[in-house]
Amino acid sequence: MNEDATRVLRRAKIARVATVSAKGLPNLTPLWYVFDAGRLYMNTRGASIAVKNLRANPDVVVLIQEGRGQIVRIRGTARFTRAGPTRLRAAFRAMLKYHLSPGGLANFASSLGSLPARARYYAERVGDSGAIVITPRTLEVLDGLESIGSTSS
Repeated sequence: MNEDATRVLRRAKIARVATVSAKGLPNLTPLWYVFDAGRLYMNTRGASIAVKNLRANPDVVVLIQEGRGQIVRIRGTARFTRAGPTRLRAAFRAMLKYHLSPGGLANFASSLGSLPARARYYAERVGDSGAIVITPRTLEVLDGLESIGSTSS
């Protein structure tokens, strides 16, 4: 993997995951992610639209962009797992990236008022949680929205 792709995957916070339902309907889901050992890991609920779709069709496209800069486009195969070691590894890496990094700690400190709501949110999802694991087939680095045909009004 090239240096640009590695930088974007480490720094960006949100992956946009495109899935297709069994009826052929597309869906785009923004998810927090971690990139580890050549795969993307995303914690989510088993009842989510993304998971329902990937069970019907495991082919996905993922776009990850750092700010307004380069975009990493990944085409790959996804699966959902509730396996303990995979979920724990993904959750631990996400905690490091989103909550214990300097930016994550600052965000946490500034949003202490929302802690009760977040605790309820996570408590409601305990039994239904798992991890989407995406194995890339191809990975491309694009130079921003102009590279994929943006339009302006």
